[in-house]
Amino acid sequence: HVSPIVKTIDNETRKKVTKAREGIAPLLENLASSFIEFAQKNNLFDKLPQFISTQLTRAAEDGQWALDNLFYGYLALVVVLFRSTIFRIIWFFCPLRLFFGKKKPAPKKH
Repeated sequence: HVSPIVKTIDNETRKKVTKAREGIAPLLENLASSFIEFAQKNNLFDKLPQFISTQLTRAAEDGQWALDNLFYGYLALVVVLFRSTIFRIIWFFCPLRLFFGKKKPAPKKH
C-alpha cells in the first residue's frame, strides 16, 4: 500500500515528464531536419558516415526515439565515467563487506 502523498507525487511527476517529452521531441525533429537541409545544400550529407546520416534521418522522423537514445547514451556515459564511485557506494551498503572487511595486521615478531 502506498500513501496518498506518494501517489500524488508520482502522478504529478509522470504528467510533467510526459509534457516535457512532448515538448522536446518536436524540437529534436526540427533540429535534425534543419541540419539535414543545411548538409544537403552544402553537399555534406553524402559525405557523412552512413550511421550518422541514418540516425539524423530517423531523428527527423521520430523525435521520441531520438530523445530515448540520447538519454540512454548519456546514462551509459555517466555510468562509465563514474563506475568507480558507483561501485564504492554499492559496496558501502552491501552486507557482504562485513564478512570481507579489512584483515587485522599480524603482530610483529622480534
